[in-house]
Amino acid sequence: MNWERWVYGVCGISTLISIAVSFVGIWLQLKNYRKPFEQRLIVRILALVPIFAISCYCMLTKPSIGHVIEPIREIYEAFVIYMFYKLLVLMLGGERRIILNTVNKPAIKLGILEVNISDPRHFLMIKRCILQYVWMKPLLLCGIFIGTKLGIYDANDISVHSLFLWIGIFYNLSVTVSLYSIALFWRCLYEELAVFDPWRKFLCVKLIIFASYWQGIFIGIGNWLTGSNGEFGGRIQNALLCVEMLFFARLHWVSFPYTDYLKIPDAARMPTLMAMKDWISIGDLVHDLKVSFGYGVHDTYTLRNFDARDESTDSGTFNQKVYQGLRVQGDGRRYWLDDDPSHSVNTPLYVRDIEELGYGSLDESDDFGKDEKLYSYVKSHYISEAEINYPVVYEYDMVDHSTRIRKLRNSLRDNQQRRGCEGEISIS
Repeated sequence: MNWERWVYGVCGISTLISIAVSFVGIWLQLKNYRKPFEQRLIVRILALVPIFAISCYCMLTKPSIGHVIEPIREIYEAFVIYMFYKLLVLMLGGERRIILNTVNKPAIKLGILEVNISDPRHFLMIKRCILQYVWMKPLLLCGIFIGTKLGIYDANDISVHSLFLWIGIFYNLSVTVSLYSIALFWRCLYEELAVFDPWRKFLCVKLIIFASYWQGIFIGIGNWLTGSNGEFGGRIQNALLCVEMLFFARLHWVSFPYTDYLKIPDAARMPTLMAMKDWISIGDLVHDLKVSFGYGVHDTYTLRNFDARDESTDSGTFNQKVYQGLRVQGDGRRYWLDDDPSHSVNTPLYVRDIEELGYGSLDESDDFGKDEKLYSYVKSHYISEAEINYPVVYEYDMVDHSTRIRKLRNSLRDNQQRRGCEGEISIS
């Protein structure tokens, strides 16, 4: 029919434009790759639009190809949610700085949970709840694939014994927990994040997910009410998403501008090929999975490892630290008891009482020994002599705008003005 060809044409043009805009934005980020930890997250978020556009258009025109790309899109969607969380953490200076800077903030309640973001255990809980969607989504897709091959997955069967029903329940629980945790993290750190004006970035991620998820639900309800074919509803959703990707590509371009990294004095950039390898690598995700769910993670996210020296003794977090082994000297200096089962909440608070009872004292050189051990390990395992300098491209035209040259130029100008004033005085 003519209207079908017209719809295909509009969707095809929209897909091409959105892909072109996204690819240009990604390329410009890679050409100005000066902050790898931040820009790798941005490039990964920008890649969501072309993946969505290609998947939706293939599902509309070539369903056999679309069914292969759609699982990749679903997994990547979960991946981007976690990338956005990491970007927020990076904006605020990292996990440790967030925990230390919020030690005196009161607990925040959102819905049924009350969270103290300065407690490492609560912080780890939020991180886990967001990250679980990244590995839960592939497991659910594997379940759908196996169930389809065995003939037990039927999208029209919603009985209690239906695999479709239970996979849908687990999927909705997983995505709800992830989005709720993002909202909880946002609520706890709203004042700190407001400085960076992250609302557009937030909308970039949330609107695509809500558009694909809730749009599909509303179309499914419409199909059920009208008795229409479910396949026809899916085609409507994919066509709408193809057109909507134009809006999202534009929103991504405005929200993640490459101009923020175009000219940064005193900052070299990575070669484009190295930048491409950097953002494609998932080593950071694997590391986060190990740190968040691995063995011994509870020993890492403890108040002992996130101690703030300027914390108020009236805060709830301080009282928890006392229970976990924090003690205070007579002059106000703080230290931690060794991890000894004999230590309890009744262990004296002040160092002079501890020495009288034979508990021992703090070894002030212990921290320096740990730093030296960590440095030696990193140097021997990760830094070779051939790659002691990270591969970068230094743009010499930026030397004139560097901090060092600017200070030198100001110093010379001040000296010239001082000499001019001295000459005028001697003449008079």
